[in-house]
Amino acid sequence: MSFIQTFWRNLTEGSGPLLVEMEGAQRHPYAAARLAQMVAQARAWLRAEGLRPGDRVAFVAPNSARWVALDLACLFDGLVSVPLYTRSTAEELRWTAADAQAKLLLADEETLGRLQEASGDEQALRIEPLDALFEHALPPRREPPAERGEGETVTLVYTSGTSGDPKGVMLTVGGFEYILPLVRRKLDRLMGGRPADERLFHYLPFCFAGSRLVLWVSLYGAVPLHLNSSLERLAEELRAARPHYVLNVPVLLKRVRGGVEQRFAERGPLVQRLHRAAMAAFEREVSGAPPRPADRWVRRAADLLLYRKVREGLGGSLRCLISGSAPLAEGTQRWFEALGIPVYQVYGLTETTGILTMDEPGEAVPGHVGRLIEGTEARVAEDGELRVRGPGIFPGYWQRPEATAAAFDEAGWFRTGDRAELDEATNTWRLVGRAKHVLVLASGHNVPPEPIEQALLEQLPGAEHVVLFGHGEPALVALVSGGGLSQADLDRAAERVNETLPHYKRVRAIALLPEPLSHEAGLLTANQKLKRAAIAERYAELLAELQRRARTTAAARPAASAAPTA
Repeated sequence: MSFIQTFWRNLTEGSGPLLVEMEGAQRHPYAAARLAQMVAQARAWLRAEGLRPGDRVAFVAPNSARWVALDLACLFDGLVSVPLYTRSTAEELRWTAADAQAKLLLADEETLGRLQEASGDEQALRIEPLDALFEHALPPRREPPAERGEGETVTLVYTSGTSGDPKGVMLTVGGFEYILPLVRRKLDRLMGGRPADERLFHYLPFCFAGSRLVLWVSLYGAVPLHLNSSLERLAEELRAARPHYVLNVPVLLKRVRGGVEQRFAERGPLVQRLHRAAMAAFEREVSGAPPRPADRWVRRAADLLLYRKVREGLGGSLRCLISGSAPLAEGTQRWFEALGIPVYQVYGLTETTGILTMDEPGEAVPGHVGRLIEGTEARVAEDGELRVRGPGIFPGYWQRPEATAAAFDEAGWFRTGDRAELDEATNTWRLVGRAKHVLVLASGHNVPPEPIEQALLEQLPGAEHVVLFGHGEPALVALVSGGGLSQADLDRAAERVNETLPHYKRVRAIALLPEPLSHEAGLLTANQKLKRAAIAERYAELLAELQRRARTTAAARPAASAAPTA
């Protein structure tokens, strides 16, 4: 049975809820029959409006049952869905829908107003309210879904556009046929078997490939997916949903860790002392160092008095947290593990149908992103880039033949753009950074910025982002965004990190930005990745000043070897 037929069966034959919209502590469940009715309404409207198999339908709205119903309506009727990000500008939304040659763009009420106010070259683009699909008198369309070939595109997911315009990644029936059952099996292993009342909580936008995979895996397994209604209510809704697992981004896990550490600090020196002692005991255990006589009792006391309350604050039923979209710092992963909450990393790209590697229970290596998924091959090219091939790899970019050709090497391996290393002892992968982000200093040394940025973030709990610069320059300098930090904090962090690095990788000057980096300011992509070129342009004067400061500092030091390292 195909995954599309499985979705259809779970909708038409299921009895329990498939979706639960959270509103604070209140739940609004959507049983299979109710969701099936909404899908039938959406299919009827789309057919009445002249949409036919192969047509592209763009839509933008927050996560909701209506979003899911429209997505399934497109899937069942052979349409190609083009989900867009609500925080994109009206001009970006119009451009993307036009690039996809969408027959129409459907939008929630708030976004619809922005789209109608904006002007652009895509005036011919038809824009309609999303609510229209569910507020009409047309007879519901309940025909079984159309058969679709393995090579057919089911959705266009646009890349974040860190450099150049975004590109539409064509994801196919065959890719999802391979990925969905594989991820379902891996989730079963992560949780030690499926709970009878399995619950999943989700807060990331469905328009991104990883989130879409979460949605479709939940539909594939008929697992109730609890939808966060607002990030401002995230903590309350997480406690109310009591999920067994949650997909996260590293920045949120870092915030959770910082918030908990702050609360421990506010409770006084005795709590802080107990927490530090328990963490030290945990580190001795995982490192294989000889335990101290009191380690067992210290950890038990910390768990009873401190950590159990943290777990309850995260719902109380978590069997694991899953982290993706970017590498998770080793220290943060170990911190959650010490609290009794395993964190498993996944790694993938939109072009790989969302996943390439995933941790295995009991075998996770902090700082690594797990093992390659079954059926996919990987190799590391001479320049350190990870290249892969397998049934989950996309066939190409929408109407971008040159970009598609450039994405694959002569032997047909997909170029991930990520520098990676395989740990032969554990068979797990570690990401070193993006190949195109490597900084080549004036000395000729090549420096991937991401490991140094992660190390600085570990030393700066209040930091949101750290961005390293120095391409073509004599020294590495860093910009930091975040609250509650002083220049002294930054200098101490740089000093501690520099102690672990060779001379050419040391951060010679560091500064705090006057404002946070944001998507609205054009400094982050839609999925919160750094737009390094835009940041460099915005803060060109500050970066020039940091280089001057670095040269002044260097003049007072003995000259170091300048032998370049490739």
